[in-house]
Amino acid sequence: SGAIEKGRTQWLDMPSADCFAFAEDDGMIETMVDLGEPVEDGQVVARIHPLGRTGQAPQEIRARMSGLLAARHFPGLVKAGDCVSVLAVAVG
Repeated sequence: SGAIEKGRTQWLDMPSADCFAFAEDDGMIETMVDLGEPVEDGQVVARIHPLGRTGQAPQEIRARMSGLLAARHFPGLVKAGDCVSVLAVAVG
């Protein structure tokens, strides 16, 4: 029920492999950026905390380009090789 809310369409592009970030090890992911937020090249977008050893520093996943966070891993546990974030750039 209610009126339809119309919004402007925003097209996104993933121009290179730099858009994708993958986990190098198993662990629990801590996301650092919300979906749709801008991201700068080199910014930490997630941390992966190891499950087997407490006190070990988490692996930091850094953006390899600037853009918008278009997708991220869900739920909290990741395996080595899982895609943990996808960045995109606005076009048009």
